[in-house]
Amino acid sequence: MSLEVELSDGGDDCPSGVYDCAGVCDGDAVVDECGECGGDGIDEGACDCDGNVADCAGTCGGDLQYDICDICGGDNSTCSDCSGVPGGDAYEDSCGVCDDDASNDCVQDCAGVWGGNLVEDACGVCDGGETDPDNCGDDDCPEGYDACGVCGGIATQETGCFIELSIGSVADGVMEIILNNTIPVSGFQFELTGVELGDAACSGGSAGDEVFQVSNRASSFVNVVPVFGILSSWLWINEELGWIQLVSFGLIFFGVKMVNTQPPEILKSAK
Repeated sequence: MSLEVELSDGGDDCPSGVYDCAGVCDGDAVVDECGECGGDGIDEGACDCDGNVADCAGTCGGDLQYDICDICGGDNSTCSDCSGVPGGDAYEDSCGVCDDDASNDCVQDCAGVWGGNLVEDACGVCDGGETDPDNCGDDDCPEGYDACGVCGGIATQETGCFIELSIGSVADGVMEIILNNTIPVSGFQFELTGVELGDAACSGGSAGDEVFQVSNRASSFVNVVPVFGILSSWLWINEELGWIQLVSFGLIFFGVKMVNTQPPEILKSAK
């Protein structure tokens, strides 16, 4: 703030010869910070002599304001719900539906898929095919039957009932045999042509872990096929064991033994 005075050589009207900015002898009027004589300076709350005020960012004369989310210069988006309403209550459920109605939120189906449509059948099997609850939870199968009618099985209506045998990776003299099935198997065999195998050239892998007898001889594995076949019929499809099954078992077993009595050269030629 500056003080402007006017000096003169005195006189009868102003012996001191000192005048303020308004021309009053020995007056006290001064020029304020805005250049006005006797003014009050910058108005209270203003940030300059033009009466401007600072915005929320502290800029004099700026136009930024706090949004509804209390963000300076914000666009109300930081506190908006999923439908774009600032401060709203809408939210997205696990299926991406945005609203504020908890009663219509999507749920998981029996397979754990949000919004899925798989349901349990009458036996409590997810996507199973059983419709008669009388077939469920009996002493023979407390865990229920799958879509293929297998007790405790993994088949569903979507996967269906199947048995697939295929060749996997072949590298460094090793061939992978893959069995993919939803139906229980008690044994399997296959023939390879154009491949020379030694008598001990086999590894059980998962089949060995499941206590299958594994061999690359043409007839060795067949020894267990009659036993597994008859036992599986009795265990899984409740077939009664009568004289026909016993005679069949004897004939098959006799035929297997006949094959096994052939010389090794004949067996190797069948590989």
